[in-house]
Amino acid sequence: MVERVSVEEVVTRVSKRVPPPLIAIDGLPCSGKGTLVDKLREQVDLDCIELDDFVLPEEHWPSHDQPAFPFQFIRYDAFLDAVRTLAATGRCSYYPFDWNTLSTSERRRDIRHTKPVVIEGVSALNPVLCDLHRHMVYLGEREDKLATEVRRRSPHPGKA
Repeated sequence: MVERVSVEEVVTRVSKRVPPPLIAIDGLPCSGKGTLVDKLREQVDLDCIELDDFVLPEEHWPSHDQPAFPFQFIRYDAFLDAVRTLAATGRCSYYPFDWNTLSTSERRRDIRHTKPVVIEGVSALNPVLCDLHRHMVYLGEREDKLATEVRRRSPHPGKA
């Protein structure tokens, strides 16, 4: 059964847990996953592994026009390995995508599970990861808000 809770209830549940939990936040594009992480960060000291950290530089994309899962433009195996390793050992390391240079960073990111860690992104609730999370959040979205957000983010306003 799916339980609906407020952001405040998520904060309360997350901040009371010892050992600190892994929290999955999944949902549709533009549904507010990043916004929810930001709101949680305002009230809880946490770390976050974002699926967007695992984007491949565009020159390594196998295709530009074929839908697929796992997404062909994501280092999906590296994402899964980071989450599994964190859950199993309490730490993980990876090289995140650098959005300023549009390449994989040369600086390694180290995460230790000494505080709550959010696993954020489309497919954070992949069945192979679900048993690792103590809290799971899925955000759906209204079609009108999704269309507005896509237009806002479009590099060609009015054409999205």
